[in-house]
Amino acid sequence: MGGLAILLAAFVAGLAGQPVSPAETAESVLAHNLEARGFDRWKPFYTMRLRGTVTSRGKTVPVLVLRKRPNRLRQETAFDAGTVIAAFDGRRAWAINPFSGSDAPRRLTGSEVDDAAAQADFDGPLVDPAAHGFAVALVGAESVDGRPAYRLRLKKPGSPGQDFLIDATTWLEIKSVTTVSRDGRPATLETAFDDYRSVDGVMVPFRIVTSIGGQTVSVMQVERVDLGVPIADALFVMPKN
Repeated sequence: MGGLAILLAAFVAGLAGQPVSPAETAESVLAHNLEARGFDRWKPFYTMRLRGTVTSRGKTVPVLVLRKRPNRLRQETAFDAGTVIAAFDGRRAWAINPFSGSDAPRRLTGSEVDDAAAQADFDGPLVDPAAHGFAVALVGAESVDGRPAYRLRLKKPGSPGQDFLIDATTWLEIKSVTTVSRDGRPATLETAFDDYRSVDGVMVPFRIVTSIGGQTVSVMQVERVDLGVPIADALFVMPKN
């Protein structure tokens, strides 16, 4: 039975494409990923400006994302009736949502702050996960849309954790998977990364698809990415009422 299992595993890996190496570890997969992303080119940059569109529920609208080290974020989504702004200044998260009945900025609380802080991390959790408080494990190898991939699991005590699928050939992220609460029940949140392009030597996904419970909720199509551009700190600070 053991020999048959080995043969079957080899056959499945062959169907998926180039077989994955059994010698890889969580540390080696992370190292390959950073090299593939061009992390050495990424490290000197302190800002990133992204322009594109987001499609959700059949409607496509412009989006602007501003990021600044170490953990500042601002996203503007322009609708016909007004612009929704969500931001994190390094300590506080806030939002302006004209669809809520008011154009006044609102301080976010609870899990909204945790979510904003995680999204604002300039490098992301795959860069020095231990410094972010994550334990990292290599769960195994699998096929993702016919591509061989490694599944890394990043987990903090008391959290559901987050999985990253890393392409075994390009070493770039294919997908991230985590559990969120939706209508009071747990649901699987998946973010798929595709159409990688080099920007100043850094590999950036130009198509990002987000799904919850297996249903696509948004598609971001990146049009332009600028690294190292001047971005004022004041843009991340909540305006006074």
